[in-house]
Amino acid sequence: MMRSPLAILIDTNVFVAAEAHAEGDHAYGPAAAELLRVAAAVGFRICLSAATVADVSGAVGDVGARRRRALRKYDVLPQAPVPAAVRAVFGHPDRVQHRNDMQMVATYATGVAAFLVSNDAQLRSRARRSGLDNVLSLAEGLSYLGTLQAPRLLLPPAATRVEALEVNIDVPLFDSLKDDYDFVTWWRTKVVPERRDVLVIGEPSAPDAIAVLKDEEHAPWEPGAPSRVLKVCTFKVSEDAQGVRRGELLLKSVVEYARERGHARIYLEVYSKREELVEWLPRFGFSHVMTKQSDELVYAKRLVPVPGDPPLDPLQHAVTYGPGSVRVERAHIVPIQDRWHRRLLPEATDQGDLFAGTEACGNAVLKAYVCRAPTKKVKPGDVLLFLRTGAGPSHVTAIGVVERTTRPADVGELVSAVGTRTVYSAAELAAFCEEGQTLAVLFRMDRRVSPTWRLAELHKVDAVHGVPQSITQLQPEGVEWLSSRLDASR
Repeated sequence: MMRSPLAILIDTNVFVAAEAHAEGDHAYGPAAAELLRVAAAVGFRICLSAATVADVSGAVGDVGARRRRALRKYDVLPQAPVPAAVRAVFGHPDRVQHRNDMQMVATYATGVAAFLVSNDAQLRSRARRSGLDNVLSLAEGLSYLGTLQAPRLLLPPAATRVEALEVNIDVPLFDSLKDDYDFVTWWRTKVVPERRDVLVIGEPSAPDAIAVLKDEEHAPWEPGAPSRVLKVCTFKVSEDAQGVRRGELLLKSVVEYARERGHARIYLEVYSKREELVEWLPRFGFSHVMTKQSDELVYAKRLVPVPGDPPLDPLQHAVTYGPGSVRVERAHIVPIQDRWHRRLLPEATDQGDLFAGTEACGNAVLKAYVCRAPTKKVKPGDVLLFLRTGAGPSHVTAIGVVERTTRPADVGELVSAVGTRTVYSAAELAAFCEEGQTLAVLFRMDRRVSPTWRLAELHKVDAVHGVPQSITQLQPEGVEWLSSRLDASR
């Protein structure tokens, strides 16, 4: 099925869990074993770094002997030099475990594998801060490989507003919060009696993710400014749900909530030890604005530009103020067949309402569109108008902003390029490559268009001529029309 070899590098903790599964004595042994099974079925080889060999060599007794024998089943890689970007993050660690972590990340940095899977949150954060993509937890790795094997069209419900008293706080989702502070007292004396709005993904009795929201008159880093701000008191995603992009869906829901209520800014407080969240937030326009004495970092995001500030370039504008805000300089019509539309843009279908309905595998902010368009005109920051075809009259249903494009030489490069954004199976990605030159467009979902725009409407304003069969750049008249339409919708 695949002509290009694909590989996943697994950390020592995943290796140990998978090997312990047969003995039934590891908490995530079943998940690790399933990861290896699905990876093999899809066509990936499983690699171990020299750091894992070093970790395993220290184990004693029968367990150590079994683990050392198990190394023979894997593609064990030699030690790799540590690049400067990795050294800058790790420094000169004095602990053996940290040196092994650095070697693990250095091995992955060579490009020997398309993905790194580790259940060590600190290692994942450091790998990402080293500039590396496709660094996954075990849950994320399982979700990604599951999509490559067979994309799932329907997943649990999208974000829903509920009463705080409906939420069961005696579930593992809240355990880490209870370790940080007196969460139960806060919930029962503040959240419930004040009837703060709560967004949950999943059932309130066992939520996958939750956000607790509070309307405040002043921002803590600007106490004198009379500007309403939305505080995200709690933003928590279950580890088991991280692989299905629940964090992006929850954040998108929070932003939509804030826009509906006229908030110009959102902020949240996070302990510095939550490295993954600290690393994740800036990808979606949050910046560090304040540090409290309790070692809590305050991260804030604007939803609209400050009057008088110089404009940002279109991509940076989308990151800083979006989703829900774009700056149009160039735009393209992207015709997308109904069968792909339902998978890639579920929120733009009739059943994909943000706060009620069904969520499909593409319901996230960061997405990837794959096609065989010959165009070289699509650039970072360009606006994409997705034109749904094959389901009645063609109509624009969704708007995205280009992050980058790539033309992979083979399916291995394509799989690496789309990464966890994929809504395509491995067989479908292979088919794209086999049929000709392939274009992968990585983009940020900005909004659904409701009501949709008929193609005839774009013809009337000379935005585009004829019926686009491939990605087509909008005429200058179309860019002007699009800008005015989006301005009017704010």
